Order: sequence, then structure tokens, then C-alpha cells
Amino acid sequence: MPKRKKPRKQSVGQEKQENRLFQSKLLAQLEPTKYRIRRERLWLLIGVVFIFLGLVFIINGLSGILNKSKQEVLPETAETFTPTETPGKIDEGASTARVEAAGLTALEKADQTAEQIQTSGRWRATDYERGDIGVGAYQVKLGDTLWEIAEAVYGDGFQWNKILNLNKEKIGFLPNGSQALIFPGQVLIIPK
Repeated sequence: MPKRKKPRKQSVGQEKQENRLFQSKLLAQLEPTKYRIRRERLWLLIGVVFIFLGLVFIINGLSGILNKSKQEVLPETAETFTPTETPGKIDEGASTARVEAAGLTALEKADQTAEQIQTSGRWRATDYERGDIGVGAYQVKLGDTLWEIAEAVYGDGFQWNKILNLNKEKIGFLPNGSQALIFPGQVLIIPK
């Protein structure tokens, strides 16, 4: 009978080295699975974020539609008001007479500018001339700036500060404080 060879005993160092080799091969097989799972979780998170944003936009749009139906549009000014308000009427207390500062030519120029803005989609200032607007209460139109209003009242756009100083609580500023902000429908008092 042939002699059987006895299996060689491995040294502890060789055994540890074989174990490390086996573990590294096993980890190499598991790595792609680990990264695939991370990638799938990332795509799932991105999908959830897009679904959430979509819901926010839908809710925002629906609330805008509901609020729009509660408002009425005035055909002559194309501005909105809530049905509980009555433009130009004082319900209680003492009433005052309001002097309308805008003349007919100012209203015509403002209408032309508003029409041009709507058709072109680009904002532009209404080009008033001295005398188009007088002193008193003035309702801001689309295309108005404090400079143009001052040119219409005083013949000098540099006097726009007079209007600003009298209407400070009504006129806003940009966060850096550099520009006065007015908006269509706002009523300003034009001083002498």
C-alpha cells in the first residue's frame, strides 16, 4: 500500500493570510451590492423630493384658483378688489372730498402705456409732460415711477423726493434702501 502523505500543518501566519485573502474576495463580491443599494436609496429620496415639490405646486395653484374666484375684476381699471370693499366710499365717520390729480391726458397716456406693456410683455415708464398730473390724490397706474410723476407735476423729475417724503409710510424700499417702490392702484398724495 502506498503511503499516505500527512497533510502539512499550516503555520498560524499562513492560516491568517488565507483567511484575509478569503475575506477580501468575499468583500469584493459584496461591494457592488452595497453601492447599488446606496444608489437605489438616493434615487428613492430624489423621487420623494420631486413628489413633495409637485404636491406643493398643485396646492399652491389650487389656492390661487380659489382666491381668484373670490375676487372681481373692474373692467375700466383692470385691478381687483374683494366684494366687501366699495371703491371710493367711506362707510363710517367723516368723509373728505378727494381732488383727483390725474388729468385726461395723463389717463390716456397711462392707458396707452399699459396696453403697450401688455402686448409687448416688457415694462416701460409712462412719459408724462408737465401739467399732466396736478396736486392732490393720485392713483398710481401701470408704468408710473416717482420720477415720471414728479416730471408731470413739477416739470422736474429730480423733485420726486417731495412725493416720497409726504408718502413715506405708503412707499416701500428695496432691502438695500436704494429705491422707492410704488405699485398700480396705490393712492399717493401729491404736494404743491
